[in-house]
Amino acid sequence: MLQTAPPHRSAALPYTGRVLFHAAECTPRWREFRGLEDATALHYRNSGDYDYYQGVDLEPDHRPWPVDGARQYFSAGIDFSSGGMKNASLASGRLQVGECTAPSTDGEVNGTWHTQWVGPFTTHGGYDWTTVSWVDPAFIMRGRRRGESVGLAAHWMGPVDVQRKQALGLPPLHLHHVHMTASPDDTFLSPFFQWHHGRVIMTHGDWNFDGMPGEENGTVDAMGQDYRPAKVLKVLSDRPSINVEVNDVRPAGSPPLQWYFQVTVLVVNNLDDARAAGHRPLSSIKTQAPDGEGMLVGGQTGLVFPYFAPRTEDTMMYHSIRMPEDGEMVHVYFHAHQRTHQATLLFGGPPSALGLDAIAAAGRHVSVLPTQVYTNTTGVAKNNVQMRSLLEERSHVRGVPLVCTMEGRVQRLSGYGFTTPKAWDRAAYPSCIRWSFSKGEVFTSVAFNGPIDFDVPEPNVFWDGVGQRLPGTMAQHSIYIFFYLPTDQPPSQDTPASRYYFFSDCDGPGNPQVQCLPYQVHTSHVKALVHWPKGSLLLVSGSILIGLVVLRFRRGAAKIQLI
Repeated sequence: MLQTAPPHRSAALPYTGRVLFHAAECTPRWREFRGLEDATALHYRNSGDYDYYQGVDLEPDHRPWPVDGARQYFSAGIDFSSGGMKNASLASGRLQVGECTAPSTDGEVNGTWHTQWVGPFTTHGGYDWTTVSWVDPAFIMRGRRRGESVGLAAHWMGPVDVQRKQALGLPPLHLHHVHMTASPDDTFLSPFFQWHHGRVIMTHGDWNFDGMPGEENGTVDAMGQDYRPAKVLKVLSDRPSINVEVNDVRPAGSPPLQWYFQVTVLVVNNLDDARAAGHRPLSSIKTQAPDGEGMLVGGQTGLVFPYFAPRTEDTMMYHSIRMPEDGEMVHVYFHAHQRTHQATLLFGGPPSALGLDAIAAAGRHVSVLPTQVYTNTTGVAKNNVQMRSLLEERSHVRGVPLVCTMEGRVQRLSGYGFTTPKAWDRAAYPSCIRWSFSKGEVFTSVAFNGPIDFDVPEPNVFWDGVGQRLPGTMAQHSIYIFFYLPTDQPPSQDTPASRYYFFSDCDGPGNPQVQCLPYQVHTSHVKALVHWPKGSLLLVSGSILIGLVVLRFRRGAAKIQLI
């Protein structure tokens, strides 16, 4: 049954960040950030410097940057380890880390809040980049035996003001990403092919509820999630790691803004007691649309594998997902860049069930209009509105369930140094039916992008960027994390850890608890730009733009395979 309450107030895994933020309050003890394992912090003045690794190393005493041919390959030959990185002046003091704990006896699970603050960082706008990473965020595994499992029951993560009393949302700060993984290898000091995508916690700049009905504190709410109402835990058996990228989106030369990044988790005191009370390990699948469509050369931007959607035309992109095991869905997280994102639909069936495989591979550069159109018995789809209607009709007639709907959202705000109102990304929160899936079952994601009809802040790496993509396009994602309960795990079973499936590093050694999702290539998926009548475009995912030489991540193709 479809959810009837506002989606973010779902009883399963509610986003109640304002409650969690205050519940975890404690008084920190401070020391130097460089004392944490693999601590790194970099600053780039703008997106161009970021793309070419022209940054300032804020913690230069770390171990040497790795010799990483893969990262250099994906960055169009730019050697990140010698790309102009400068060491920061330490005259004003080093970055600090504050740590403290607070008890929690709420509900059936007794636990301890663990909190870390890293900073302070000082930024001046201009869409700069502050990138930070380290191992064992919130000292989850400190003092534990090797291989000992730890359960997490809630989290809160995000930037806060220098007094550490208020969360900072978008604007003024944009969370390009926060990735906490179930492995110690997801830091900027790790070689590219050791990075793990088994996300334990993940958020992005669009994950903000401000502007939704009843959301006066949407920023702080969106940064925290409570797993206890669903009686689930995220279980770790190795040191996790975190990497964070934050942009100050105010105009360049804005007054200095000082801030910390806060990581808070609720660690279960006794995992056996929690399991005995029926709390089950929550697993996840991280997947995303095929990468590289429309990219001419890489740069550091290319490491996140976006596709590039035309920003002046209606386009559609689809990809499919094969489930690795039987499961019951608990929560769906979704990320897209909302400036061009209109909507995304997730269907419970393969592309052929919706007729998507009938779309021929045809097309070239967006300025060369191909001739293929998508039709059905009711006529011709001339734009995304009609195409969505056709797919929803086929879903109903053919019995292919529409599992989740993600509607694009922005919020227009004045201030923050801008003279006119700007549009800021807000969460396209999934509204989903309650569903279970079987091993090998295929789901199809269809993303609609289109023209921009509102003012956006400049500069913006996802808008004008650094000139390394097809003209008139914008970097885009269709990223999912499916949080689910494997149905082969009864509540009483003693499972050593949650399962974190992901799309990357299929051939690598990996962590035994961080498994690779065995995707397969679907033969109907060939990258193409297909012409709508009257000039709009249809973007279909796959392997290459026909008739156009683009940089394709050949080495990544063996590692990143989509059905």
